[in-house]
Amino acid sequence: LSCVSNIVKEMKDAMMMLPEVVVGKIGRECNRVAHELAQLARRTMHCGVWIDNAPSCISELIVILSLINEGTLFWQKNLSCATNT
Repeated sequence: LSCVSNIVKEMKDAMMMLPEVVVGKIGRECNRVAHELAQLARRTMHCGVWIDNAPSCISELIVILSLINEGTLFWQKNLSCATNT
């Protein structure tokens, strides 16, 4: 078994313990923070843990996402990311 198949098996086992699970693909625009962190990991050769402050590559994104979640900002580029609350 490959390393990836072990991860998939663990994910399936974890999902079986939840009452409902929906797995789907979302675009990079909706998952920008994860995308930026993945890109940061590709560029760096060391491990890192951020306790108080997020890496600079995602700090602004976190502020924008918090405004979207509060309903004070409407992201119209991708309607699946937009909120109207």
